[in-house]
Amino acid sequence: MDEKNKMVLVLIDPQNDFCNPKGSLFVRGADQDMKRLGQWIKKNPIDDIWVSLDTHSPNHIAHPTFWVDGSGNHPVPFTTITPEYVRTGQWTPRHQDLKTVEDYLGSLQATGQELIVWPEHCLQGSWGHGVEEELFGVLTDWQRSMGKTVVYLQKGENNTTEQYSAISAAVPNSDPRTRFNDPVRHYLMAKWEEIVFAGEALSHCVLATIKDVVLGEGHINPYPYPPKFTLLVDCCSVVNGDKTLILKELEELGVELVHTEIQ
Repeated sequence: MDEKNKMVLVLIDPQNDFCNPKGSLFVRGADQDMKRLGQWIKKNPIDDIWVSLDTHSPNHIAHPTFWVDGSGNHPVPFTTITPEYVRTGQWTPRHQDLKTVEDYLGSLQATGQELIVWPEHCLQGSWGHGVEEELFGVLTDWQRSMGKTVVYLQKGENNTTEQYSAISAAVPNSDPRTRFNDPVRHYLMAKWEEIVFAGEALSHCVLATIKDVVLGEGHINPYPYPPKFTLLVDCCSVVNGDKTLILKELEELGVELVHTEIQ
């Protein structure tokens, strides 16, 4: 077996819209998470850093303007849209093929998921899409001092499927960007002794990314010689749900839960 490198940091969606209180989808506590994370990066010997960036257009399927009701109104944020709502005409896609959208919602439902309409967020090129300012400075300083480059992975660019995980879309389609990114997963699993995860939000994108990395495509493809998996517990927060239960689920997957102990 080839010798592995020491530590890679996989940082999920540390963007203004999630991490700044002025962001359109601010995750409560994320601003302090990023401060702790920045200090942790300064104090630890990190060999490589990968950062995912949620990346959308206004017309994404999980944004209000994708949808319209019979009176021409858009759904308010946090509306849930089911296949039944589309079949009965309660909500209709404005510019996408109806059957394609119905099939997508049906595929979500079959896996126990539902489409949630979020506020417009992480619009490509916008302030909200950018990395939280203080953390961006830390990442830039790390690049200068190490002579290395942070690797940025954009996700969510396809308008017709959601993508919480940095590795794959909720329902992959013909767009290659939505399919399981096995080269990235292989690089992480085969080349590193330890993968450290942090970012936002634990309840959504962090959880989905860790599952894809640890379990593989379809969550049925374990790696023969996996690295150590570590989650910086105080460098991620939840949108909703019980953080304790989510952490327990990750611990059962073999993820070590670590606190930075940075105030």
